Amino acid sequence: MTVIFNEELDDLIYKANQINIDQLKSYEKNFESLAKILKKGKYQFLELDRFRIPYQKLDGYANLNEIKWEGCNLIGNLAIAKYLDLKDKDVSNIIDLVCEKPEDTLIQLDKIIKNISGYKILPNNVFGYYIRDKNIKIPNQYGLYYYIELENQVYFVISTGGNIIVNKSSIEVMKYIENCLLFSFLSKFIRYKDKDIYDLEEYEKYEKTRDIVYSGFSEKDINNIREILNPKYIEKGRKNIRDYLSKNPRSIYKELEGWFNYF
Repeated sequence: MTVIFNEELDDLIYKANQINIDQLKSYEKNFESLAKILKKGKYQFLELDRFRIPYQKLDGYANLNEIKWEGCNLIGNLAIAKYLDLKDKDVSNIIDLVCEKPEDTLIQLDKIIKNISGYKILPNNVFGYYIRDKNIKIPNQYGLYYYIELENQVYFVISTGGNIIVNKSSIEVMKYIENCLLFSFLSKFIRYKDKDIYDLEEYEKYEKTRDIVYSGFSEKDINNIREILNPKYIEKGRKNIRDYLSKNPRSIYKELEGWFNYF
C-alpha cells in the first residue's frame, strides 16, 4: 500500500519538528494519526546498528566514569553493568540516557562532549521512518533529544522525559525513572529474549544485585511506570518472571514478581 501524502500531513511533519517539548501534549492526537499512517503505508524503519561490546571497551571510548549524571540516568544493561562494575560484561554499543528535564538534557550534552573526542552530533531524523514514495525521513522521537556518534559505531542517545516516541501504530510518552536499575531488571523480564535470560542468570551471582532488587520504587516512579507499561506488557512480564522462577525457584528475582502484580 502506498502512503498518500497531502498538505495536512506534510504540515504536521514540519510542525512536529519545530515544536517545543512543552507543547508535545497538545499534539498527541496528531502523533497518533501519524503512527497509524506509518502502519498502513510503504515505509522503511531506520535504526542505529545495535551490537554488544565489553563494558571496559565502551568506557574507553566514552569515559563513562568521568561524566556526572545529575538529573539523568543511564538505562538498560549498561546501567546494571556499570553499577556492578563488570568491566568484561558485554553491553550495547548505544548508550541510552534519559534526563528528567530539558535543562538537564542540555547540561548532559555539554558534559559528554567535553569528555569525549572524535564525535559528531547526528541529525534528529537519523533514527525513524524513511518513506520511499516521498523520499522523506520522519523521526520517531519528538521533543528534546540528541544523537552523538563516537568512533567505531558507538552512540550516545540523550533524551528528555516527556518526549513522544512514534511506534508503528501507536505512541509512547518517555518517562524519567529515578530507580533506573530496578526498572532495567523489570524490562528484561518484559522482553525476555535469550540474551536477557543469560544476563539475569549472570547478575544473580552478585551480592549487589540483591540491593537493586530490594530497593523499590518511589511513588513518582510507580506512577510513571504505570503510564509506560500497558496491561499487555505487565501481563507479559508477570508470565515471564513466573517462567524464570519455575526454573530457578530460589531466585532473588522472586521479589520482582510482586511489582508486576502491583502495577
